[in-house]
Amino acid sequence: MRKGGCAVKIFKRRRNSIKYRFTAFVLALIIFQSTLLSLTLIAGGVLKESKSNAFKSFDQTVSNRKDYIQMEMNTRWTNFDPYVGQISALLPKEGGDTALFFKEAAPIVISILRTTMTNGAFIILEEQAGENPYNRKAIYFRDYDPLLNDETNKDLYYVSGSYDISQNMQIPLDLSWSYSLELTDDNKSFYEKPINNSYLSKNASHLGYWSQPFKLSPEDHEIITYTMPLFDSLKNTRGIIGIEIAVADFNKLFPSTDLGQRALGYLIGYKASENDEIRPLILNGAFQQRIIDENNDLILQAVDGREDIYLLNDHNARDNLYVNMHKIRLYDNNTPFENEEWFLIGVVEEKDLLSFFTKMQNILIMSLVLSILIGGIGGLFISKSMSRPIINLANEVLDKDDDSPKGYARTGYQEIDKLAKAIEDANEKLIESSNQISRIIDLVDMPIAAFEYKEDEKRVFVTDQLQELLMLSYQEKEAKVSDKEEFKAMLSRIMNNSEPEEEHVYQLKPETEKWIKISIKETNKSVMGLIVDVTKEIIEKNKIKQDRDQDSLTEIYNRAAFARKVNLLISENDISKGAFLMLDLDHLKPINDTYGHIWGDKYIKKTAELLSIFSEAGGIVGRQSGDEFLVFLYGFSSCKQIKKLVDSFYDSLGQNTLDFPDKEKKRIRISAGLVWIDKNGSQITYQSLLNKADMALYAAKNHRKGTWISYDEKDKTSC
Repeated sequence: MRKGGCAVKIFKRRRNSIKYRFTAFVLALIIFQSTLLSLTLIAGGVLKESKSNAFKSFDQTVSNRKDYIQMEMNTRWTNFDPYVGQISALLPKEGGDTALFFKEAAPIVISILRTTMTNGAFIILEEQAGENPYNRKAIYFRDYDPLLNDETNKDLYYVSGSYDISQNMQIPLDLSWSYSLELTDDNKSFYEKPINNSYLSKNASHLGYWSQPFKLSPEDHEIITYTMPLFDSLKNTRGIIGIEIAVADFNKLFPSTDLGQRALGYLIGYKASENDEIRPLILNGAFQQRIIDENNDLILQAVDGREDIYLLNDHNARDNLYVNMHKIRLYDNNTPFENEEWFLIGVVEEKDLLSFFTKMQNILIMSLVLSILIGGIGGLFISKSMSRPIINLANEVLDKDDDSPKGYARTGYQEIDKLAKAIEDANEKLIESSNQISRIIDLVDMPIAAFEYKEDEKRVFVTDQLQELLMLSYQEKEAKVSDKEEFKAMLSRIMNNSEPEEEHVYQLKPETEKWIKISIKETNKSVMGLIVDVTKEIIEKNKIKQDRDQDSLTEIYNRAAFARKVNLLISENDISKGAFLMLDLDHLKPINDTYGHIWGDKYIKKTAELLSIFSEAGGIVGRQSGDEFLVFLYGFSSCKQIKKLVDSFYDSLGQNTLDFPDKEKKRIRISAGLVWIDKNGSQITYQSLLNKADMALYAAKNHRKGTWISYDEKDKTSC
């Protein structure tokens, strides 16, 4: 008992010491300030608002993408009503000559394919083909690349129908070609549903049906179709007409990067009726297929009472998955298939969707912990330093003999004065500790800087991040911000390097891959601005543009990109002397027939390599179609320079050969038509250049194959 009583007395004695009380005071003050700030942020709704904003942004992104897909499906892909009437008028009486009908309808079906820019278009009649009761008479065309429209239809394939139509229209047979189209349990739904409901209305557009993904044959790729009944002039149901979209191309309408670099992306959900659950219909990519079971219904749990955000249960991901879905309106009310609902569903992991909310939460916790730690250590150090002189003085007093001279009064006042001074120092350190939270928040990784300058002040206010964003040294930054005019001149130089097709985005320096976005707002007495590092976004956009503009085989511009580039140069009125060439390979078909299309592709790629002589000279080179190329030359001072360049290209053709499998070496032969351009003359257009070059090419192919002829030479005029 005596030992316990001594311990209590020692504790009470230490608790009453200056060191203990001062340390406890500083620590309690830091905890109070940190807790007060944290509670203020929480009570003010900062965390809740950041979470709500994340959900709103997620919902808006999915909604915008849904609107785009819905527009494509309801406006462009189904926009073939005018052609249906033409085809209905061609239908013979029941039992009539269907061969003649298909022959007359084939060009209209191709027009549907071109207009809708889909992967396929077809007509399937109810009449049985052959002895198999499941075979139907049909005509079916397919386009594996709808963006490339060849006027000769060389880019199309014939999937089903009479062989004579393929021969007459010179359209190659697809690998899966068949004379008639066989309906099976796996594919018949797209045909039977419109047929079975055709009695409800004689307006075919009210009976249109979007199929679930299926394959025409086991070897075929997955497609979805839009079909409607085909009526003859007497309104009798004779079959169906429709279009197809490859599932692989359909998935391109909703890229996963829309929701973030690491997002799972989008999928299409399907509900057969109002009482059914939503199940996955189209998954986008192998990663989604590993995470989500496409054979089971989606199990969704509402989040915080919201109707648009759900948690996805029963999945294979490590993190929670948030889901946002919007109904794709495919059918009008009071139509046969209105209960079949499609949904666009965005899927994002919790760590990606709520990354900013989590970061804010962690900052608050870290700020509280660091403030307590810094306050405790600082308080202990200060209190120990402050109390030591008093303790030493007390010990000295205790050690003094009663007979020794005292003189302690003056020493006592002096320590009190020093203590007062030390308290002031402690207060300064206390303020410094309190400011730790603000400095910690500044450490959040956000590439944003702000500036402000006023008309009556010379110095510019900037945030610390501006130096790093603009790649300035400390000395350069100080020089700019200390002189408002120097700062404005710097901004002007940066804003001269605007990024094409981007608003308020500038490349920091031509030699660097760094882009920034500058937003400026002017008031009566000041100018404020915000600078954001958008390098990552611009690099990603430029890559998308490159994929859009590049021909996949030759890696030069495709037809659309070439036309866009040339039209831009023509509009800028800065061509001087120039030329427009259309080139056509002379022996590509024999090579394809003899060695196969792989060697034909090598022949085309070798030609593109040799055409680089024009791009190296500052020209633009593109691929018009299978064996046709286009070259646009500009900025030359004379026609002689251009002729010399063209002749050099033809010389290189004679010096280069391609080794074929039978060890035969063949030179590349190519005919070309050239149009001279002089911007000092009459107004020119891209289409007029293309037409004239085509005429000159025609002359070269018929009179001087393997060489080039100018349009001016054909008209007996000169450059």
